[in-house]
Amino acid sequence: MQRQPQVLTNTLDLTRERCPMAFVRCKHALLKLQPGESLQVHFKDPSSVADILDWCRVRSLQASVFNTNNETRVVFLLTSDHASSAST
Repeated sequence: MQRQPQVLTNTLDLTRERCPMAFVRCKHALLKLQPGESLQVHFKDPSSVADILDWCRVRSLQASVFNTNNETRVVFLLTSDHASSAST
């Protein structure tokens, strides 16, 4: 069975936010995701990236990190088996 390619469904620009608001806004956006949806978040604050990645790691959520120029992009994919763990 072939796996469908990931389609980016939501984008959030937090490049002007710093911790803790960047973390709070990202977490709220993640909690609204439906199974199969993805969220691309743009950060400039390295501590915000570290905090959200730790939060995802504890909940076994998939996140991919891309660094470009002066900005970090984090792409989250919420699968159906992770939907309930995101809400805790």
